[in-house]
This record gives sequence, C-alpha cells and structure tokens, in this order.
Amino acid sequence: MPTTTFFTPDVRFQFHQGTKEQCSCAERRRITANLRSRIEPEQRLWKLSMEAASPKFAKVGLIVFLFLAVLVSAATVCSFSELVHLVNSGALEQTVQTLLSR
Repeated sequence: MPTTTFFTPDVRFQFHQGTKEQCSCAERRRITANLRSRIEPEQRLWKLSMEAASPKFAKVGLIVFLFLAVLVSAATVCSFSELVHLVNSGALEQTVQTLLSR
C-alpha cells in the first residue's frame, strides 16, 4: 500500500507566457502554504501537544515540578551536611579500618 497521497486541485492552473504578467512572490507562497495545509496534517509533536494540553494541566505540572525541585535541593543539602559530618568525626576512617581488618 503506497504511503503517498495524490492531490489534484479543483482549479486548473494557467501558465503565463513570456513577460505578460508577473505574479508577486507573496501570492505564490500563500497559495503553496494553503495547499500544504490542506494536504499534510500537522506532524510537529510539540505543536500538537501545545494545542491539546489545557492551561490548568500546565499549571499543575509546573507546581509539581517546582515542588520536586525544592525537595531534591533539600535532600542534596542534607546529604552533603551528613558527608561533611562523617569526614570530620572520623567515623568513615573507623569503618574503613574495621572492613580492612576482617
């Protein structure tokens, strides 16, 4: 089954001969853009998801993301402070000596 679609316009195109009348580029682009929009469905995923997503869902997602970012930052600070405490107290050295003596 071929995946291409054939498009035959309802209006017949007339070709101008010589330098009779020249069309401006803006008109050509507009006609091409109109034909493309009728032929091809939108394939850009980010544009489709922007149209489908509701603003309320986006706000909830942003709030959840910010909450998780604060939670990760707090966990990182706590972990770093525990690491500093272990290095300064000598508990890490005692653990390594105990493991090596076995």
